[in-house]
Amino acid sequence: MEKEIVMLPIYLCEDVVNQLIYLEKLISNYILMEELDMKVVCMTTNPHEVLEVQKEFNYSGLYFLDIELNSDIDGFKLAEEIRKKDPRGYIVFITTHSELSYITFERHLEAMDYILKDSPEQIPFRIIECMKEALALYSSIGNTVQKTLTLKIGSRYIYVPIQNIYCIKANEHKLLLMTRL
Repeated sequence: MEKEIVMLPIYLCEDVVNQLIYLEKLISNYILMEELDMKVVCMTTNPHEVLEVQKEFNYSGLYFLDIELNSDIDGFKLAEEIRKKDPRGYIVFITTHSELSYITFERHLEAMDYILKDSPEQIPFRIIECMKEALALYSSIGNTVQKTLTLKIGSRYIYVPIQNIYCIKANEHKLLLMTRL
């Protein structure tokens, strides 16, 4: 089975199903409209599933996490576990608990953003800004965690992690790229 090359995998963990569906639709629509090299690879109410899916990828991801997950682990503990495998991943908390924001600093979680559900009109804008920033940081030339080859096909940019490439062959007006995925 051949895996699709995904520049930046996105993980969603939210215990309220209708909010989870809303987030996935917002993110997927933006990816489609802007032709971004990102993909929602995990959409779940179960934090353990995020950790399982994360094992399939050898590169950083973008994580949108609720704090209260009605599980044996909360969003902060999930973020700690994510950091063990993905120390440079982009973590965004989406929650109603503004009073808990200080915990991200206490636990050194290096959250990219802390979005409050209490301002629903701000959620789409803030999520899109996080997506733009994460993709820009991830694909930047100075990113020493993940070196990438950037390909432009029409108006779309595709980013391929260099360590996954084992052969590039030019043939007339075509480029054949073989990867380890």
